[in-house]
Amino acid sequence: MIENLHITASISIEYNKEGGNAMNIYHKIVNQKIKTLTVDELLSYSSQYDIPLTKPQAQKAIKYLRSKADTKIDIFDAEERKKLLREIAKVTSPDVARQLNSLFNQFAK
Repeated sequence: MIENLHITASISIEYNKEGGNAMNIYHKIVNQKIKTLTVDELLSYSSQYDIPLTKPQAQKAIKYLRSKADTKIDIFDAEERKKLLREIAKVTSPDVARQLNSLFNQFAK
């Protein structure tokens, strides 16, 4: 129990250092998750949100996202998102990019 309190206190301190911007923390978490998605997770999310995506499409998209693991990905920035989706469309298809954009919209709510 004391360990949990310590963790909570640490998060609160970090939260205050960040200027109390909860959305900034949320953005970081979501963007990090996008960079570390597995094929199975992507398929699970697409199923959860009724977004049609095949396993080969998911594999290509994840392969591309993994290649960008060392670069900044921000699905909350409209220009960066467009750029990312254009690149995904090149390695998969425009349909897959549209499907991923629908999924990113769900994450960004």
